[in-house]
Amino acid sequence: MAGLEQLFQPKTEIEKRHKVIRFGEIHTPKSDAAKILYEYVHQRADLKVSRGFIPVGFLSSVRLDEGQPLFLETQAGGNGPCFMVSWKAEREVLRGTSEDGWMSSLDDLWTGVLTHFERKGLLSEETLEYLDADPFVLFGIDDAITQQALAKLQKFPALWCKGVSPEFEEWAQYLRVDSTREGEMRWLVQAFAETDLPKPWTCYKGVGSIVCYIHADSGQVTWKHPFYDYFRQLRDFCRQASPGEIAQVRCNRLLWSYEATRVETEHDQEPLVSPEYIGRLADIFGHDIHTSGYLVRNLKAQLKLFAKSYRVSQDISIQDVEACAQILDRDSEKYYEMREHWEFKVNEEVRFDLTALAQGELQCVECNTTALCFCLECKDYLCLRCYDKLHSRGQRLLHSPFRLVSCALCVTMPAKLQCTFTDKSLCHQCYAMKHIKVLPQTAGRTSPGALTTSSSIGDMPSLPRRGRAVLWGSTFSRARTTRTRRS
Repeated sequence: MAGLEQLFQPKTEIEKRHKVIRFGEIHTPKSDAAKILYEYVHQRADLKVSRGFIPVGFLSSVRLDEGQPLFLETQAGGNGPCFMVSWKAEREVLRGTSEDGWMSSLDDLWTGVLTHFERKGLLSEETLEYLDADPFVLFGIDDAITQQALAKLQKFPALWCKGVSPEFEEWAQYLRVDSTREGEMRWLVQAFAETDLPKPWTCYKGVGSIVCYIHADSGQVTWKHPFYDYFRQLRDFCRQASPGEIAQVRCNRLLWSYEATRVETEHDQEPLVSPEYIGRLADIFGHDIHTSGYLVRNLKAQLKLFAKSYRVSQDISIQDVEACAQILDRDSEKYYEMREHWEFKVNEEVRFDLTALAQGELQCVECNTTALCFCLECKDYLCLRCYDKLHSRGQRLLHSPFRLVSCALCVTMPAKLQCTFTDKSLCHQCYAMKHIKVLPQTAGRTSPGALTTSSSIGDMPSLPRRGRAVLWGSTFSRARTTRTRRS
Protein backbone atom coordinates (compact mmCIF):
# COMPACT_ATOMS: atom_id res chain seq x y z
CA MET A 1 0.00 0.00 0.00
CA ALA A 2 1.35 3.41 -0.97
CA GLY A 3 -0.23 6.06 1.26
CA LEU A 4 -3.96 5.44 1.21
CA GLU A 5 -4.03 3.65 -2.14
CA GLN A 6 -2.99 0.25 -3.43
CA LEU A 7 -0.96 0.06 -6.66
CA PHE A 8 -0.85 -3.21 -8.64
CA GLN A 9 1.42 -3.96 -11.58
CA PRO A 10 0.45 -7.17 -13.36
CA LYS A 11 3.04 -9.10 -15.29
CA THR A 12 0.98 -9.98 -18.36
CA GLU A 13 -2.53 -9.91 -19.72
CA ILE A 14 -4.74 -12.37 -17.85
CA GLU A 15 -7.25 -14.70 -19.45
CA LYS A 16 -10.50 -14.19 -17.58
CA ARG A 17 -11.89 -17.42 -16.13
CA HIS A 18 -13.59 -16.02 -13.06
CA LYS A 19 -17.25 -16.42 -12.16
CA VAL A 20 -18.74 -13.90 -9.75
CA ILE A 21 -20.98 -15.76 -7.31
CA ARG A 22 -21.91 -12.69 -5.27
CA PHE A 23 -21.10 -9.06 -6.06
CA GLY A 24 -21.40 -7.83 -2.48
CA GLU A 25 -21.74 -4.13 -1.88
CA ILE A 26 -19.67 -0.99 -1.56
CA HIS A 27 -18.75 -0.37 2.06
CA THR A 28 -19.19 3.24 3.22
CA PRO A 29 -17.41 3.91 6.54
CA LYS A 30 -18.07 7.13 8.40
CA SER A 31 -14.56 8.59 8.10
CA ASP A 32 -12.95 9.54 4.80
CA ALA A 33 -9.69 7.88 5.81
CA ALA A 34 -11.44 4.52 6.31
CA LYS A 35 -13.40 4.97 3.10
CA ILE A 36 -10.20 5.24 1.05
CA LEU A 37 -9.10 1.84 2.34
CA TYR A 38 -11.94 0.27 0.36
CA GLU A 39 -10.75 1.84 -2.91
CA TYR A 40 -7.98 0.68 -5.22
CA VAL A 41 -5.90 2.04 -8.09
CA HIS A 42 -4.83 -0.54 -10.64
CA GLN A 43 -2.30 -0.05 -13.44
CA ARG A 44 -2.91 -2.41 -16.33
CA ALA A 45 -0.39 -3.98 -18.64
CA ASP A 46 -1.23 -1.37 -21.31
CA LEU A 47 -0.30 1.32 -18.75
CA LYS A 48 -3.92 2.36 -18.34
CA VAL A 49 -4.95 3.03 -14.76
CA SER A 50 -8.30 1.86 -13.43
CA ARG A 51 -9.94 2.85 -10.19
CA GLY A 52 -12.63 1.03 -8.32
CA PHE A 53 -14.04 -0.21 -5.05
CA ILE A 54 -13.22 -3.32 -3.03
CA PRO A 55 -16.68 -4.70 -2.23
CA VAL A 56 -17.70 -6.28 1.06
CA GLY A 57 -19.40 -9.65 0.80
CA PHE A 58 -17.81 -10.32 -2.59
CA LEU A 59 -17.41 -13.97 -3.62
CA SER A 60 -15.86 -15.20 -6.84
CA SER A 61 -14.42 -18.46 -8.13
CA VAL A 62 -11.80 -19.49 -10.70
CA ARG A 63 -11.91 -23.03 -12.09
CA LEU A 64 -8.51 -24.61 -12.54
CA ASP A 65 -7.38 -27.12 -15.13
CA GLU A 66 -7.21 -29.75 -12.38
CA GLY A 67 -10.99 -29.45 -11.99
CA GLN A 68 -11.02 -27.82 -8.55
CA PRO A 69 -12.25 -24.21 -8.08
CA LEU A 70 -10.50 -21.47 -6.12
CA PHE A 71 -12.63 -18.97 -4.17
CA LEU A 72 -11.93 -15.40 -3.07
CA GLU A 73 -14.18 -13.80 -0.44
CA THR A 74 -14.12 -10.36 1.21
CA GLN A 75 -15.48 -8.87 4.39
CA ALA A 76 -15.17 -5.65 6.38
CA GLY A 77 -12.36 -5.57 8.93
CA GLY A 78 -11.13 -3.26 11.64
CA ASN A 79 -8.43 -1.79 9.42
CA GLY A 80 -9.95 -1.99 5.98
CA PRO A 81 -11.17 -4.96 3.93
CA CYS A 82 -10.14 -8.53 4.71
CA PHE A 83 -9.67 -11.37 2.23
CA MET A 84 -9.88 -15.15 2.39
CA VAL A 85 -8.97 -17.76 -0.22
CA SER A 86 -10.39 -21.30 -0.25
CA TRP A 87 -10.50 -24.09 -2.76
CA LYS A 88 -12.41 -27.22 -3.74
CA ALA A 89 -16.18 -27.48 -3.58
CA GLU A 90 -15.92 -28.02 0.19
CA ARG A 91 -14.35 -24.54 0.53
CA GLU A 92 -11.17 -25.71 2.25
CA VAL A 93 -9.61 -22.55 3.67
CA LEU A 94 -6.02 -21.75 2.65
CA ARG A 95 -4.85 -19.89 5.71
CA GLY A 96 -1.60 -18.37 4.46
CA THR A 97 0.00 -16.59 7.40
CA SER A 98 -3.29 -16.08 9.28
CA GLU A 99 -4.90 -18.29 11.91
CA ASP A 100 -8.50 -18.04 10.67
CA GLY A 101 -7.72 -17.44 7.01
CA TRP A 102 -8.72 -13.76 6.89
CA MET A 103 -5.95 -11.27 6.05
CA SER A 104 -5.98 -7.53 5.41
CA SER A 105 -3.30 -7.73 2.71
CA LEU A 106 -4.40 -9.62 -0.38
CA ASP A 107 -0.84 -9.55 -1.76
CA ASP A 108 0.56 -11.34 1.29
CA LEU A 109 -2.34 -13.81 1.32
CA TRP A 110 -1.97 -14.62 -2.37
CA THR A 111 1.79 -15.07 -2.04
CA GLY A 112 1.23 -17.54 0.80
CA VAL A 113 -1.40 -19.43 -1.26
CA LEU A 114 0.89 -19.82 -4.26
CA THR A 115 3.75 -20.92 -1.98
CA HIS A 116 1.47 -23.53 -0.43
CA PHE A 117 0.48 -24.96 -3.82
CA GLU A 118 4.06 -25.00 -5.06
CA ARG A 119 5.44 -26.66 -1.92
CA LYS A 120 2.72 -29.33 -1.85
CA GLY A 121 2.87 -29.95 -5.61
CA LEU A 122 -0.90 -29.79 -5.91
CA LEU A 123 -1.02 -27.87 -9.20
CA SER A 124 0.77 -28.11 -12.51
CA GLU A 125 3.35 -25.60 -13.72
CA GLU A 126 0.88 -24.21 -16.28
CA THR A 127 -1.74 -23.60 -13.58
CA LEU A 128 0.79 -21.98 -11.24
CA GLU A 129 1.96 -19.77 -14.09
CA TYR A 130 -1.65 -18.69 -14.71
CA LEU A 131 -2.27 -17.98 -11.02
CA ASP A 132 0.93 -15.93 -10.73
CA ALA A 133 -0.99 -12.73 -11.47
CA ASP A 134 -2.89 -9.96 -9.78
CA PRO A 135 -5.75 -11.54 -7.75
CA PHE A 136 -7.86 -8.39 -8.17
CA VAL A 137 -7.96 -9.07 -11.91
CA LEU A 138 -7.85 -12.85 -11.59
CA PHE A 139 -11.05 -13.01 -9.49
CA GLY A 140 -12.85 -10.16 -11.23
CA ILE A 141 -12.81 -7.39 -8.65
CA ASP A 142 -11.09 -5.15 -11.20
CA ASP A 143 -13.62 -5.93 -13.89
CA ALA A 144 -15.93 -3.49 -15.64
CA ILE A 145 -19.00 -5.67 -15.08
CA THR A 146 -18.30 -5.98 -11.34
CA GLN A 147 -17.75 -2.27 -10.84
CA GLN A 148 -20.83 -1.37 -12.87
CA ALA A 149 -22.91 -3.79 -10.84
CA LEU A 150 -21.62 -2.33 -7.56
CA ALA A 151 -22.47 1.19 -8.70
CA LYS A 152 -25.96 0.09 -9.73
CA LEU A 153 -26.55 -1.74 -6.46
CA GLN A 154 -25.94 1.51 -4.57
CA LYS A 155 -28.88 3.13 -6.37
CA PHE A 156 -31.21 0.17 -6.91
CA PRO A 157 -31.66 -2.72 -4.46
CA ALA A 158 -31.54 -6.27 -5.80
CA LEU A 159 -32.68 -9.64 -4.55
CA TRP A 160 -29.76 -11.99 -3.89
CA CYS A 161 -30.25 -15.72 -4.01
CA LYS A 162 -27.53 -17.95 -2.57
CA GLY A 163 -29.42 -21.22 -3.02
CA VAL A 164 -32.08 -22.54 -5.34
CA SER A 165 -34.67 -19.96 -4.22
CA PRO A 166 -34.37 -16.78 -2.11
CA GLU A 167 -34.62 -17.27 1.64
CA PHE A 168 -36.51 -15.10 4.13
CA GLU A 169 -33.47 -13.03 5.15
CA GLU A 170 -32.66 -12.35 1.50
CA TRP A 171 -36.18 -11.04 0.92
CA ALA A 172 -35.87 -8.91 4.08
CA GLN A 173 -32.57 -7.45 2.88
CA TYR A 174 -34.10 -6.70 -0.51
CA LEU A 175 -36.98 -4.83 1.13
CA ARG A 176 -34.55 -3.12 3.52
CA VAL A 177 -36.20 -4.60 6.62
CA ASP A 178 -34.09 -5.56 9.63
CA SER A 179 -35.89 -8.70 10.81
CA THR A 180 -33.96 -8.73 14.12
CA ARG A 181 -35.13 -5.25 15.11
CA GLU A 182 -38.41 -5.00 13.22
CA GLY A 183 -40.07 -8.24 14.23
CA GLU A 184 -43.52 -6.78 13.62
CA MET A 185 -42.59 -6.45 9.90
CA ARG A 186 -41.97 -10.15 9.36
CA TRP A 187 -45.48 -10.62 7.98
CA LEU A 188 -44.75 -8.01 5.29
CA VAL A 189 -41.55 -9.76 4.18
CA GLN A 190 -43.35 -13.11 4.15
CA ALA A 191 -46.20 -11.65 2.08
CA PHE A 192 -43.68 -10.20 -0.39
CA ALA A 193 -41.93 -13.57 -0.70
CA GLU A 194 -45.23 -15.43 -1.28
CA THR A 195 -46.60 -13.02 -3.88
CA ASP A 196 -46.76 -14.56 -7.34
CA LEU A 197 -45.36 -12.68 -10.31
CA PRO A 198 -48.02 -11.20 -12.58
CA LYS A 199 -48.22 -12.49 -16.12
CA PRO A 200 -46.18 -12.35 -18.33
CA TRP A 201 -43.29 -11.75 -15.89
CA THR A 202 -40.83 -14.53 -15.09
CA CYS A 203 -37.57 -14.60 -13.15
CA TYR A 204 -34.19 -16.29 -13.23
CA LYS A 205 -30.93 -16.24 -11.26
CA GLY A 206 -28.43 -14.07 -13.07
CA VAL A 207 -24.76 -13.11 -12.67
CA GLY A 208 -23.67 -12.48 -9.10
CA SER A 209 -26.61 -14.50 -7.69
CA ILE A 210 -28.97 -11.61 -8.43
CA VAL A 211 -32.57 -12.46 -9.30
CA CYS A 212 -33.52 -10.88 -12.62
CA TYR A 213 -37.08 -10.33 -13.86
CA ILE A 214 -37.91 -10.55 -17.54
CA HIS A 215 -41.05 -9.44 -19.35
CA ALA A 216 -41.87 -12.25 -21.76
CA ASP A 217 -43.66 -10.00 -24.30
CA SER A 218 -41.22 -7.11 -24.49
CA GLY A 219 -38.00 -8.89 -23.47
CA GLN A 220 -37.33 -6.25 -20.79
CA VAL A 221 -34.92 -7.44 -18.08
CA THR A 222 -34.69 -5.71 -14.72
CA TRP A 223 -33.57 -6.32 -11.14
CA LYS A 224 -36.74 -4.72 -9.81
CA HIS A 225 -39.61 -6.95 -8.69
CA PRO A 226 -42.87 -5.87 -10.39
CA PHE A 227 -44.50 -5.35 -6.96
CA TYR A 228 -41.46 -3.83 -5.25
CA ASP A 229 -42.86 -0.28 -5.16
CA TYR A 230 -46.14 -1.49 -3.64
CA PHE A 231 -44.42 -3.35 -0.79
CA ARG A 232 -41.93 -0.52 -0.26
CA GLN A 233 -44.80 1.95 0.22
CA LEU A 234 -46.57 -0.55 2.49
CA ARG A 235 -43.34 -0.88 4.52
CA ASP A 236 -43.10 2.90 4.96
CA PHE A 237 -46.76 3.06 6.01
CA CYS A 238 -46.43 0.27 8.59
CA ARG A 239 -43.39 1.91 10.19
CA GLN A 240 -45.56 4.91 11.10
CA ALA A 241 -48.98 3.27 11.60
CA SER A 242 -50.54 2.03 14.84
CA PRO A 243 -51.05 -1.70 15.53
CA GLY A 244 -54.76 -1.33 14.82
CA GLU A 245 -54.11 0.29 11.45
CA ILE A 246 -51.63 -2.43 10.53
CA ALA A 247 -54.19 -5.10 11.46
CA GLN A 248 -56.78 -3.30 9.35
CA VAL A 249 -54.45 -3.34 6.33
CA ARG A 250 -53.71 -7.02 6.82
CA CYS A 251 -57.40 -7.91 7.11
CA ASN A 252 -58.19 -6.00 3.93
CA ARG A 253 -55.31 -7.77 2.17
CA LEU A 254 -56.66 -11.11 3.38
CA LEU A 255 -60.10 -10.50 1.89
CA TRP A 256 -58.61 -8.96 -1.24
CA SER A 257 -56.39 -11.98 -1.85
CA TYR A 258 -59.36 -14.31 -1.36
CA GLU A 259 -61.49 -12.41 -3.86
CA ALA A 260 -58.62 -12.29 -6.38
CA THR A 261 -57.99 -16.01 -6.04
CA ARG A 262 -61.72 -16.77 -6.32
CA VAL A 263 -61.94 -14.92 -9.63
CA GLU A 264 -58.96 -16.80 -11.07
CA THR A 265 -59.90 -20.29 -9.88
CA GLU A 266 -63.67 -19.91 -10.29
CA HIS A 267 -65.31 -23.07 -8.93
CA ASP A 268 -62.14 -24.66 -7.50
CA GLN A 269 -61.70 -22.05 -4.77
CA GLU A 270 -61.73 -23.16 -1.14
CA PRO A 271 -64.43 -21.54 1.05
CA LEU A 272 -63.46 -18.46 3.02
CA VAL A 273 -64.27 -20.09 6.35
CA SER A 274 -61.55 -22.70 6.04
CA PRO A 275 -58.55 -23.70 8.18
CA GLU A 276 -56.19 -21.70 5.94
CA TYR A 277 -57.96 -18.36 6.28
CA ILE A 278 -58.86 -18.90 9.93
CA GLY A 279 -55.18 -19.51 10.66
CA ARG A 280 -54.16 -16.39 8.71
CA LEU A 281 -56.72 -14.26 10.55
CA ALA A 282 -55.45 -15.57 13.89
CA ASP A 283 -51.89 -14.69 12.86
CA ILE A 284 -52.96 -11.12 12.09
CA PHE A 285 -54.05 -10.65 15.70
CA GLY A 286 -51.00 -12.37 17.14
CA HIS A 287 -52.44 -15.81 17.89
CA ASP A 288 -51.34 -19.27 16.80
CA ILE A 289 -54.33 -21.35 15.80
CA HIS A 290 -52.39 -24.58 16.41
CA THR A 291 -52.08 -23.81 20.12
CA SER A 292 -55.19 -21.61 20.51
CA GLY A 293 -57.97 -23.81 19.22
CA TYR A 294 -60.40 -22.21 21.66
CA LEU A 295 -60.46 -19.12 19.38
CA VAL A 296 -61.74 -20.95 16.29
CA ARG A 297 -65.40 -20.28 17.00
CA ASN A 298 -64.99 -16.52 17.32
CA LEU A 299 -62.52 -16.40 14.43
CA LYS A 300 -65.14 -17.95 12.16
CA ALA A 301 -67.72 -15.40 13.29
CA GLN A 302 -65.33 -12.46 12.79
CA LEU A 303 -64.26 -13.74 9.37
CA LYS A 304 -67.90 -13.83 8.24
CA LEU A 305 -68.40 -10.31 9.62
CA PHE A 306 -65.33 -9.01 7.76
CA ALA A 307 -66.43 -10.68 4.52
CA LYS A 308 -69.87 -9.08 4.71
CA SER A 309 -68.36 -5.64 5.33
CA TYR A 310 -65.84 -6.09 2.52
CA ARG A 311 -68.51 -7.11 0.02
CA VAL A 312 -70.52 -3.97 0.81
CA SER A 313 -67.84 -1.26 1.01
CA GLN A 314 -64.64 -2.97 -0.20
CA ASP A 315 -63.11 -2.08 3.14
CA ILE A 316 -63.03 -3.27 6.75
CA SER A 317 -63.46 -0.50 9.29
CA ILE A 318 -60.91 0.09 12.02
CA GLN A 319 -63.70 -0.22 14.61
CA ASP A 320 -64.47 -3.81 13.51
CA VAL A 321 -60.79 -4.69 13.63
CA GLU A 322 -60.32 -3.28 17.12
CA ALA A 323 -63.48 -5.03 18.34
CA CYS A 324 -62.18 -8.32 16.96
CA ALA A 325 -58.85 -7.83 18.73
CA GLN A 326 -60.63 -7.18 22.03
CA ILE A 327 -62.82 -10.27 21.67
CA LEU A 328 -59.87 -12.54 20.93
CA ASP A 329 -57.78 -11.08 23.76
CA ARG A 330 -60.69 -11.50 26.17
CA ASP A 331 -61.18 -15.13 25.14
CA SER A 332 -57.48 -15.75 25.50
CA GLU A 333 -57.44 -14.27 29.02
CA LYS A 334 -60.44 -16.39 30.02
CA TYR A 335 -58.83 -19.52 28.67
CA TYR A 336 -55.55 -19.03 30.49
CA GLU A 337 -57.35 -18.10 33.70
CA MET A 338 -59.51 -21.22 33.48
CA ARG A 339 -56.55 -23.42 32.57
CA GLU A 340 -54.52 -22.11 35.48
CA HIS A 341 -57.40 -22.74 37.86
CA TRP A 342 -58.11 -26.27 36.71
CA GLU A 343 -54.47 -27.23 36.36
CA PHE A 344 -54.07 -26.32 40.02
CA LYS A 345 -57.15 -28.36 40.89
CA VAL A 346 -56.03 -31.37 38.90
CA ASN A 347 -52.46 -31.28 40.17
CA GLU A 348 -53.54 -30.57 43.74
CA GLU A 349 -52.76 -33.46 46.03
CA VAL A 350 -55.88 -35.41 46.91
CA ARG A 351 -56.59 -35.04 50.61
CA PHE A 352 -59.54 -36.42 52.51
CA ASP A 353 -60.36 -37.29 56.09
CA LEU A 354 -59.73 -41.02 56.11
CA THR A 355 -60.19 -41.38 59.86
CA ALA A 356 -63.60 -39.68 59.84
CA LEU A 357 -64.64 -41.74 56.83
CA ALA A 358 -63.62 -45.00 58.53
CA GLN A 359 -65.48 -43.99 61.69
CA GLY A 360 -68.69 -43.37 59.75
CA GLU A 361 -68.76 -39.68 60.69
CA LEU A 362 -69.15 -38.32 57.13
CA GLN A 363 -72.35 -38.13 55.12
CA CYS A 364 -73.02 -38.78 51.44
CA VAL A 365 -73.30 -35.54 49.47
CA GLU A 366 -76.28 -36.96 47.56
CA CYS A 367 -78.54 -38.71 50.04
CA ASN A 368 -77.07 -37.63 53.42
CA THR A 369 -76.57 -41.21 54.58
CA THR A 370 -73.26 -42.47 55.96
CA ALA A 371 -70.50 -42.12 53.36
CA LEU A 372 -68.51 -45.26 52.60
CA CYS A 373 -66.59 -44.03 49.56
CA PHE A 374 -64.49 -41.10 48.37
CA CYS A 375 -64.11 -40.36 44.63
CA LEU A 376 -60.54 -39.27 43.92
CA GLU A 377 -61.59 -37.28 40.80
CA CYS A 378 -64.90 -35.79 41.95
CA LYS A 379 -63.47 -35.26 45.46
CA ASP A 380 -66.87 -36.10 46.99
CA TYR A 381 -67.89 -38.37 49.84
CA LEU A 382 -70.61 -40.81 48.72
CA CYS A 383 -72.40 -43.90 49.87
CA LEU A 384 -71.83 -47.00 47.77
CA ARG A 385 -75.26 -46.85 46.15
CA CYS A 386 -74.90 -43.21 45.10
CA TYR A 387 -71.37 -43.78 43.84
CA ASP A 388 -72.48 -46.66 41.61
CA LYS A 389 -75.41 -44.61 40.38
CA LEU A 390 -73.35 -41.52 39.48
CA HIS A 391 -70.45 -43.45 37.98
CA SER A 392 -72.37 -45.85 35.79
CA ARG A 393 -71.73 -44.12 32.45
CA GLY A 394 -69.58 -41.62 30.56
CA GLN A 395 -66.16 -40.48 31.63
CA ARG A 396 -67.01 -41.13 35.29
CA LEU A 397 -66.60 -44.81 34.61
CA LEU A 398 -62.85 -44.13 34.58
CA HIS A 399 -62.82 -42.48 38.02
CA SER A 400 -60.89 -44.11 40.85
CA PRO A 401 -62.79 -44.57 44.16
CA PHE A 402 -61.53 -45.17 47.67
CA ARG A 403 -64.13 -47.63 48.98
CA LEU A 404 -64.74 -49.01 52.44
CA VAL A 405 -66.39 -52.36 53.16
CA SER A 406 -69.87 -51.93 54.63
CA CYS A 407 -71.09 -53.81 57.68
CA ALA A 408 -72.78 -57.08 56.71
CA LEU A 409 -75.70 -56.45 59.14
CA CYS A 410 -76.54 -52.74 59.12
CA VAL A 411 -75.06 -52.13 55.65
CA THR A 412 -74.78 -48.39 56.37
CA MET A 413 -71.73 -48.24 58.67
CA PRO A 414 -68.15 -49.11 57.65
CA ALA A 415 -66.94 -52.49 58.86
CA LYS A 416 -64.23 -52.41 61.52
CA LEU A 417 -63.92 -56.11 62.43
CA GLN A 418 -64.02 -59.44 60.68
CA CYS A 419 -65.37 -62.52 62.43
CA THR A 420 -63.00 -65.43 61.96
CA PHE A 421 -65.82 -67.87 62.53
CA THR A 422 -68.34 -66.57 59.98
CA ASP A 423 -65.93 -64.43 57.87
CA LYS A 424 -68.38 -61.52 58.05
CA SER A 425 -67.23 -57.90 58.15
CA LEU A 426 -69.00 -55.99 60.91
CA CYS A 427 -69.03 -52.63 62.61
CA HIS A 428 -68.39 -52.51 66.37
CA GLN A 429 -72.01 -51.94 67.31
CA CYS A 430 -73.46 -54.73 65.17
CA TYR A 431 -70.88 -57.19 66.44
CA ALA A 432 -71.41 -56.36 70.10
CA MET A 433 -75.19 -56.04 70.03
CA LYS A 434 -76.27 -58.57 67.38
CA HIS A 435 -73.64 -60.84 65.92
CA ILE A 436 -72.09 -62.10 69.13
CA LYS A 437 -75.47 -63.32 70.29
CA VAL A 438 -75.80 -65.80 67.44
CA LEU A 439 -72.35 -67.29 67.84
CA PRO A 440 -72.02 -70.67 69.59
CA GLN A 441 -70.49 -70.40 73.05
CA THR A 442 -67.66 -72.71 72.06
CA ALA A 443 -66.96 -70.50 69.05
CA GLY A 444 -65.72 -67.78 71.31
CA ARG A 445 -68.77 -65.93 72.51
CA THR A 446 -66.94 -64.65 75.50
CA SER A 447 -63.55 -64.59 73.88
CA PRO A 448 -62.54 -61.43 72.00
CA GLY A 449 -59.85 -63.53 70.43
CA ALA A 450 -62.42 -64.87 68.03
CA LEU A 451 -62.24 -61.57 66.19
CA THR A 452 -59.55 -60.10 64.01
CA THR A 453 -59.14 -56.61 62.65
CA SER A 454 -60.55 -56.52 59.16
CA SER A 455 -57.91 -56.59 56.48
CA SER A 456 -60.35 -55.35 53.87
CA ILE A 457 -61.70 -52.25 55.54
CA GLY A 458 -59.70 -50.09 53.20
CA ASP A 459 -60.07 -52.38 50.22
CA MET A 460 -59.55 -50.39 47.05
CA PRO A 461 -58.74 -52.71 44.15
CA SER A 462 -59.36 -49.97 41.57
CA LEU A 463 -56.79 -47.57 43.04
CA PRO A 464 -53.66 -47.68 40.85
CA ARG A 465 -52.08 -44.60 42.39
CA ARG A 466 -48.96 -45.14 44.42
CA GLY A 467 -49.57 -42.27 46.86
CA ARG A 468 -52.95 -43.61 48.07
CA ALA A 469 -51.56 -47.03 48.86
CA VAL A 470 -48.97 -45.51 51.16
CA LEU A 471 -51.66 -43.38 52.82
CA TRP A 472 -53.79 -46.47 53.54
CA GLY A 473 -50.86 -48.49 54.81
CA SER A 474 -49.82 -45.76 57.23
CA THR A 475 -53.35 -45.33 58.63
CA PHE A 476 -54.47 -48.86 59.42
CA SER A 477 -52.49 -51.61 61.01
CA ARG A 478 -52.96 -55.30 60.30
CA ALA A 479 -52.79 -56.61 63.89
CA ARG A 480 -53.95 -60.22 64.30
CA THR A 481 -55.32 -61.87 67.43
CA THR A 482 -55.13 -65.52 68.34
CA ARG A 483 -57.67 -67.58 66.48
CA THR A 484 -59.85 -69.73 68.77
CA ARG A 485 -59.95 -73.35 67.84
CA ARG A 486 -63.32 -74.88 67.29
CA SER A 487 -64.19 -77.73 69.66
